[in-house]
Amino acid sequence: MVNSNFTENINTNIKAIIFDMDGVLVDSEPLMRKAALQILKEWYEIDGKPEDYTPFIGAGGNDYFGGVARKYGQEYSLELENATYERYCDLVNEEIVICDNLPGILTELKGRGYQLAVASSAAMIKVRANLEVAKIFEGYFDIIVTGSDVKNTKPDPEIYLKAAQLLNVNPIECIVAEDSKNGIIAGRLAGMQCLGILGSFTQEELIEFGAFHAADSVRALLDL
Repeated sequence: MVNSNFTENINTNIKAIIFDMDGVLVDSEPLMRKAALQILKEWYEIDGKPEDYTPFIGAGGNDYFGGVARKYGQEYSLELENATYERYCDLVNEEIVICDNLPGILTELKGRGYQLAVASSAAMIKVRANLEVAKIFEGYFDIIVTGSDVKNTKPDPEIYLKAAQLLNVNPIECIVAEDSKNGIIAGRLAGMQCLGILGSFTQEELIEFGAFHAADSVRALLDL
């Protein structure tokens, strides 16, 4: 049964919960922007702005790193992306913010019989770094799908369809936890319902993108 805080028209026959990572499991967006801006400055002597990255949140590296580089007359390269991820990993242990009681929330959801997955557009090096710092890399998720596992990045639904396929569930039986426009659109195009997580966007914006509800954290999933 769905808690009254949620809209009444969502499917209650949910078998799997698929989590985006950045801004959902960990509040890594500020740190990712910090690392990206540092590399942008060191490589190109460009003084970018944190908000330059906002339109590309939830997309893959070509869009996230390349979109901002192109804004300032440079181009995306895999070397640029890798250098930024390396810088991010240098900072992550001290500066990452983890969702409160995240292991407990995931344990509770698994105990209720839900399959759990991560579907992140980021590279595995970043996904692993975040999940290890959060102490949830092993034992919590049935599958992990990253940007390197798909051809098309969010807002294309490929990553969520692949996750459902690997979990052997119908997309309509999945809830996606997302914090970005690109991610919510991807989840909706995959035929899934999306819980919006507040952070980069407001409640009104998340609902406008297609989320059935907006919450402060994934703790809201315990109301399912």
